[in-house]
Amino acid sequence: MKKILTVIFTLILLYSIAYTNIREYSVFYAENVTSKRGGEPQLEMLAVNINWISVPYIEGFTYEKCKVHAGIHYIDNKTKERSIFIGKQDNLSHEQTFFFSDSKDNIYEFTNDMKLISLRGKKAKHMQISECNREKVIDEIYDLVQPVLDERAEPIINLQWFFNFEHRYEYDPK
Repeated sequence: MKKILTVIFTLILLYSIAYTNIREYSVFYAENVTSKRGGEPQLEMLAVNINWISVPYIEGFTYEKCKVHAGIHYIDNKTKERSIFIGKQDNLSHEQTFFFSDSKDNIYEFTNDMKLISLRGKKAKHMQISECNREKVIDEIYDLVQPVLDERAEPIINLQWFFNFEHRYEYDPK
């Protein structure tokens, strides 16, 4: 009986270490995969796991972490504030919504696989999604978070194979 409990405890401990590693270093692992559905793996992992990731101190950046929403905000004197944050999780579909606010006060809403679903301009008027160049917005998001991506830590124990297995329906290894 003692051996069984020891084995169960060891398995639970190993799984929790692996789970924490996958969440904390998800941006690193996402760099080595491609999305099957046309999304942006690094942005998805950064947005989904911002509460897990140890974020570096970078001048101008602030990070917001809580259960309801989390985000990265960047302020500089030239471009005003820009931010990307996660909205509330949908209780029916269990999907999160991502928002990006650019320096022109436009707010872009994305699904969890970075598909643009809503666009609001100044004074909260809705604009047509067809008016928006999604690739240009994604590039602007990458410009915002690139310093954070560049400063991300590498894992001590590389569990890329476990990340690939866990996300096998979403991503292909490079």
